[in-house]
Amino acid sequence: MFFQTREMPLVFRYSVKEYADYLFFYYLLQNGGGEEVVAQILKDTVPKGTKRAIMESPNYEENHAEYSVWNWNADPIQRYKDDPGFPAIGITGTALKPDKIDIPGTRQVSLWLSAGAAEYRFFEVAQDTGIKRIVFSFPDKDNKKQQRRALVKINGVWTEEFWNSVKEKTFCADRPGDKVQAVILIYSNSDLEADYISSYSIDSEGECPFEVTGRTTQTWTLSTNLPGSTYSETGTFISDDEIEYSEDEGAYVIKKRTMSCHESGSGHTDME
Repeated sequence: MFFQTREMPLVFRYSVKEYADYLFFYYLLQNGGGEEVVAQILKDTVPKGTKRAIMESPNYEENHAEYSVWNWNADPIQRYKDDPGFPAIGITGTALKPDKIDIPGTRQVSLWLSAGAAEYRFFEVAQDTGIKRIVFSFPDKDNKKQQRRALVKINGVWTEEFWNSVKEKTFCADRPGDKVQAVILIYSNSDLEADYISSYSIDSEGECPFEVTGRTTQTWTLSTNLPGSTYSETGTFISDDEIEYSEDEGAYVIKKRTMSCHESGSGHTDME
């Protein structure tokens, strides 16, 4: 039942008492500080109340965000441990939001998270439908209370990405190394006192700027004879450049350049 109610508040009221979701303490035992942290929260519950005791525990906001990722509990994230094995039961219920990015266009995605809850929006990205670029745009970044992580599938391989520090995430879907197949966006609200209401946008129109990478190599050899002496020199200059088309300039501009130069010389003087 723990994975069926992630849309519900983390701390809930039953009769005249408040209880925190058991699975959060199970996470803390395994990855959030262990028995010492759990014991201190339970001890602080009497004078502080359940919500405050949890929110004032060490590294709470990061623990809540990581806990929300652990609760996906299906491929590719299965981190809970138990003997002989932790059940492979993933997120169900209204916290799971199946979605698609299947045609070029722009749209807003609304977000409403209860206090301490999380949302798992599973975007399947249609292939070969003319989508060349996908841009996720968020209203803020580095928000510690409400964090976002993403599980991204490219070329059949899942990776976990930390999107909390960026306001925009772009996939160039027409490039082999960036041809995204699926995105699981995990949004969590660690605030136990208030719901979180927001939105973000997805733009699947347009395409990424055309980029070209190349190397320019220039070599030289110099030899000279002077009265009573000779001198020779060889050298190599290398410039690795990345250029892209700029709409503002109306031309290709250098986006990145790395240069190196090496030379060596030798001489001989006749001694009389």
